[in-house]
Formats: sequence, structure tokens, C-alpha cells
Amino acid sequence: LRDLWDQGKMATLFNVGSLLKPANKFNYQTIGAAPPNLFSHEDQQRQFQGIRLNSILAPSGWGGRMADLMGNAGGATPVGLSIAGNNLFLTGDTTSLVALPQTGSISINGFSASTLDQARLAALKQLLGSGSDAVMVSTLGGLENKTLALTQTLNPILSGASSAVGAFGAQNTGIANQLKQVTKLIEHRAELGSPTRQIFFVSHGGFDTHSNQIVTQNRLLGELSAAVKSFYDATTALGVANNVTTFTLSDFTRTLKPANGGSDHAYGGHHLIVGGAVNGKSTYGTFPTLVLGGPDDVTTEGRWLPTTAIDQYGATLAKWMGVAPNELANVFPSLANFTIKDLGFLKA
Repeated sequence: LRDLWDQGKMATLFNVGSLLKPANKFNYQTIGAAPPNLFSHEDQQRQFQGIRLNSILAPSGWGGRMADLMGNAGGATPVGLSIAGNNLFLTGDTTSLVALPQTGSISINGFSASTLDQARLAALKQLLGSGSDAVMVSTLGGLENKTLALTQTLNPILSGASSAVGAFGAQNTGIANQLKQVTKLIEHRAELGSPTRQIFFVSHGGFDTHSNQIVTQNRLLGELSAAVKSFYDATTALGVANNVTTFTLSDFTRTLKPANGGSDHAYGGHHLIVGGAVNGKSTYGTFPTLVLGGPDDVTTEGRWLPTTAIDQYGATLAKWMGVAPNELANVFPSLANFTIKDLGFLKA
């Protein structure tokens, strides 16, 4: 990633977190600025992905709500594609994501290449095409038909060769394999009938380092660095680097105060934004004062009160993706509480 920084293709955003309104360390809980279940992994991941921070049960994510606004633009594949399973981030109020495997192609349970299974598959397609007077049955049939058709389109691409995947070299980590799949989907977007704007979701876990932190984070950050750099190189080879922005999301950072060779759950953390459209080699946001119990520590163990809200971070990305200013409130419900709505790390 240092190479991308030096090339001006990466920016760093300091001290981002789930925050409903501006606050200070003394009033962030009493004025209702902090979301519920603040230091819980599951709840904070949902809040970073859902951004309906006054509830831990957001029904949709901000990537999915962006997809709702974009529609499918006539594309045969959906706006939201996940290489990391089902997730809240790409779940819309009216649109759905498609989850794809990290490696290889999509398989439909119970339908192998055998003569018998293929005959059963043909019978299923016939049944699905016959229609029904029952609304639930006909709706399910329509979804099944779309899934089968999408599978037939995607499988040759996911299992086939790519002119740009070579940028990853011999990497065989989870994050690299996921980004290889995204590379193939971008390269073959014309064949897939992809919409003009798409959102891809990948995941890189294992950072809950209550012990053995230095060794674990060294490995995980090394994997992330190599994979993201290779993905940028792949988009450059495909001629789309200026049209692809990669950004990180998480739940929170770790405490400054160590314990048992690791650290505990904290609050505001830092994020990376990579791509040809990034105003790079620059930092954004406000770096916290690294003092236990200091002006930015909401406890005494080094948990930094965020100075940038996830709504501001997401809105900057959404604006670049083409979400109109008057539509941002539908995606980021707390954005109105913050004066700065574009953090400036992306080119207009």
C-alpha cells in the first residue's frame, strides 16, 4: 500500500466511527450521540453497514439503499454482488444482492453433471416456466428462473481465465481470492450485461486480537496490503482504475492500552481509500490525541471518540457514485446532523 500512497492513489481517513451527531467525550452518551451496544462486534458491524444508528436492527444497509436508488439500469446482473456471503451492507429495501463463491463457479445443490440430475434440472425449469395463480408460488418461480439464468451466465466467467488476475501473482489468501473474482466480474462486465454502476463486497476478518496481536495483525495487514495493491494494478491493466474506488469498513479500532499480548474493543478507527479517482497521498479527518484518559479517550484505555461519522464517510463515496444530494438523506439518515457532507478525498 505504501507504493499506492507514493503514487497518490491512496488516502487515509482518520478516526471514523458510528456517531449520530457531533459530540465530545463528556456528553456523547447523554445527548444520544452514541449508538447502542457501543463496543459489541456484531452490533457495531451492523451499524457500520446499516447506518441506522439509533437501532441495532437496521433492515437494510447503505450499499443496498444506494442500489435501490440506482436500479438495475437494464443490466442482467444486479448492482450489488458479494464475494463474502450474505450481508447487511448490500441488502436494500427493494433490491437484493447476489452472493458468489470466493473461488470457482456457482453450484446448485442437487444438480450435478450426471444425466439424471440434468433431467431433473430440465423438469424444474419446465415447472418454473409454467406459472401459477398463487402469488407466492409465481414470485418464487420468477426468482428461481432469474437465479438459474444468472448462474449459466456467471459460471463460465468465474471459472474461466482473466487477462488481469495475473496481477495477484501467487497470492492465495481469502482477500486476494475474493478480489480476483471481482476482477473477473469487472473485466467481463459487457458479457454479463452489468449495470453502469455496481457495488462489490469482500471481507477480511480475524482482527479481534485479544492476544498475539503483533503477529496476527502483521499477517492480516500484509495480506490486505498485497491484495488491495494487486487489485488496483488489475484495474489499471483493464483501463478502469479511475472508475473503481476501493474503501475499507470495520466495526471499531483496538484500545491503545495493551493487555495479555493484545488489546480490547475500542471506538473510532482509521480507514483507507484507494483508486484513480482518489485525492491521494493525503490524510483526511482529525487524528486523535494518543493519551490514555486524554481529550479524545472516552474511557481510560484509549478508546477514541470519532471526529468523523460513518454517514459523512459513506456520503462522500455515494456522491462519487452518482447519488444525488437530495437523495443522500434516504441512504444516510444522520447526515443532516453534520455540517461537512463531502470529506473531499474523491475527485469530482
